[in-house]
Amino acid sequence: FRNIVLAINFLYTSKVIDDLSISQLTMQQNIFSFGCILFSSLTDSLHPFVDEKNCVENIAKNQPSLSEVDHLAETKQLSSGLLNSNPKLW
Repeated sequence: FRNIVLAINFLYTSKVIDDLSISQLTMQQNIFSFGCILFSSLTDSLHPFVDEKNCVENIAKNQPSLSEVDHLAETKQLSSGLLNSNPKLW
C-alpha cells in the first residue's frame, strides 16, 4: 500500500508541476521537493508525510512524520528544515 501512496503522490506532484510554468516554481517549493526526495531515499521509499489517511492534510499542516530517522539526529534536523513550509524559520 505504501508504494501505491508514493506513486499517487509523485503523480500528483508531476501533474501540479505540469500545470505550472517553470517560472512559477519558487525556491521554497524546490527545497520542499528536495526534502521529500531525500527523506524517501534515506528511508527505503517512505514519504515524509505519509499517514495513508491524512497525507494531504499533513502536508498542508506541515506535520511530517520523521520517526524513521529519529536515530540519525543530523538527518532528522536536515529533513525537518527542508520540509518546513516556511524555510525562513529554519
